[in-house]
Amino acid sequence: MIQAILATGKVPVIPHVPWGCTTTIQANVPGLNQQIDALYTAYPQIVRGPDLWAFFQANQSLISSDCVHPTPQGYWAMRKQWASAMLARVYGTSGTKPTPTPKPTPTPLVPPPGTLISDVTLPEAQPGTLGPSVAFDGEFLYYTSWFTDGGVILHRIDVPPAGSLAGATGHTDIPIVGASVMAISYDASRDMFWAAGGDGVSIYLLTKTGRATLQFAVDPATERPGNCKIAEGCHTEINGLAYDGTDDTIWYSPDATYRIYHYQTYGDALASAVPVAATPYVDVDVAPNDNAPQCGYNNSAGVVVGGAHLFLTAGGCAYFFEYTKTGTKVGFYQYTPNPSQHSPQDLECDNLSYPTQPVVWIRDGYTGHIRAFAVASGTCTYGGGFVLPPGAKMKGTAEAPASVPAGATADLAISLHCAASVTPNRLETSWKDAAGKTHRFHLLSETDAACSDDPAITPNPPNASFDTLGGHGTGAYDGAAGASADWQFKDAGTANLACLRVSDPSGVLVLYVGTGSPSDCTTPPSHGVAISEGDFQARD
Repeated sequence: MIQAILATGKVPVIPHVPWGCTTTIQANVPGLNQQIDALYTAYPQIVRGPDLWAFFQANQSLISSDCVHPTPQGYWAMRKQWASAMLARVYGTSGTKPTPTPKPTPTPLVPPPGTLISDVTLPEAQPGTLGPSVAFDGEFLYYTSWFTDGGVILHRIDVPPAGSLAGATGHTDIPIVGASVMAISYDASRDMFWAAGGDGVSIYLLTKTGRATLQFAVDPATERPGNCKIAEGCHTEINGLAYDGTDDTIWYSPDATYRIYHYQTYGDALASAVPVAATPYVDVDVAPNDNAPQCGYNNSAGVVVGGAHLFLTAGGCAYFFEYTKTGTKVGFYQYTPNPSQHSPQDLECDNLSYPTQPVVWIRDGYTGHIRAFAVASGTCTYGGGFVLPPGAKMKGTAEAPASVPAGATADLAISLHCAASVTPNRLETSWKDAAGKTHRFHLLSETDAACSDDPAITPNPPNASFDTLGGHGTGAYDGAAGASADWQFKDAGTANLACLRVSDPSGVLVLYVGTGSPSDCTTPPSHGVAISEGDFQARD
């Protein structure tokens, strides 16, 4: 055949046969490619096409589940290999007969969005694989198994290497105290997770050690307008929860909803959710921004924020989606990890695990897999979509006794910079009054701050040149803005100290954690009391 082509004055172009994972391909195609190499030697007039065996062997995620045909992204990549080969070997050489070139080495490919990067199988046996949640804290993957253990265990596993198709390693079970948890989302500014409770309406902050503290609850009658826009109303199962670090808010997606809701991270005076006034929700059923053209139906399951946009899944659909925060669909990407039953659920952003390729992790609700898919650079930053700024700070969670109200215990969660101009700064606290009513303070602005080294504390904390942080700020008390607070926290190893004074918008003292008569926590001498549980960590 080659001789016949050459006899007509034409030039044959022959590539290597592509790699595939069937036993037939593996057994026979290497021999065919050896024969093609022999043809290259016998007929130097042949223009060598791309080495598709080497390319797909190095990029196996671009082969579909039938082990023969490329995925849609694989076809795109194959066209690119052809174009690169022809530009180099036809248009990049002189004369009518291209000079034979050495067997090419595949060029590293930046995969298009939707390419499968890694796939990890969870260790739990059925039905322990069932569950919607996944989270990433910059180092580990986390998930819960609501349908098996009732969401009272926070599971942690190692991030698998790129290209991995294997079982989880480093599995650790962390008991959850204070709540049963369904969907979770990591908040890098607080170094904690936001979590949806098993009742479908309670929203918690969850530490990495498993302590859950209620922040607010969604009132189904008033704070889910449209009742998810489905006939039976919003389901109790919450498949998607996302922390949005660009404005310190929460996105909330009940199972099979047509509407994703958007809340502040603090509750009102009744500890009810506060919808974000400018963008209270996003709909996925309104053409042309619906997902029916790809799925055959409208549905939202998981949601995550990694920057300017939302990434969404639809239960049972073979695509995941990218939307603006005002509801415009800007992209959709194939979710094709297996040909049988699958259901993409919650998502989590990760721009750290694979340095050259940001990914979105997707938990499959049926099969016990968590998979990483490529996304465009800058679209999926972990922890809520922002990069924490440099600068000295103190963070931690603790419980501390209060003298106002008498006998109360304050739950504290802090992430505060030594310079108030460096943001974000977080301080959350909750406590109960004498009647048993829970009250909350949520910091909105750190107005001033200072860090210092207490000579009585030795040695200094690891990785820090200071051990004491004090400051003032304003915030919301039981949902009402205009409250004020001052504080001082000390990282003293196993003897951490806390002082916190909170006044309501009218200036009435409502919480004092400290010694002696209530006074400004930042003025000497120190008024700190020993925390009863938890830890503060100072870091330069």
